[in-house]
Amino acid sequence: MREHDIGFQMRLAALTAILAGKVTSDRIAAACVSQSALAKLNLPEKNINPMSLNTLKSAAQRSSQSGWENLDDLRKKVLLKNSERKNSISKANRASVVKHSLQNEIDESFRVRSFLYRAYSDLLALAEAHSRTDSSFQEKLLQHKELFLIEIGFHIVRSDNEK
Repeated sequence: MREHDIGFQMRLAALTAILAGKVTSDRIAAACVSQSALAKLNLPEKNINPMSLNTLKSAAQRSSQSGWENLDDLRKKVLLKNSERKNSISKANRASVVKHSLQNEIDESFRVRSFLYRAYSDLLALAEAHSRTDSSFQEKLLQHKELFLIEIGFHIVRSDNEK
């Protein structure tokens, strides 16, 4: 058997194994984008050496009358399988990116709310300190607390020295 015939047989076996799910090879799958890329494939560890497209076609025809058609059909099936796998991976990646983006928005919203709650708490503490000297302001602050603090369920934690 000639070296090119062995190369044809090894390409055929590799594509069949990929389609059967026995083996995954990104290099072989990538070479399925075109007939010439499959012919130029160089994997010496698998006895697949580069050759011209015409040489590959000749070796395929020596193997059987429909050898080339079989190899090209397998090439197209591997290409389709690889593109489907990439689409499913990219959908998963998109979902992951969207999830990460939404989580970032939630985290940012939490930080903003925390900042606003802290600012409101500090302003309320200042207003309470001022209300001790101004009775009309004290009445307005009491109305504010009744309206906002109770309705929104916002509880101000006081320090031990505040009463």
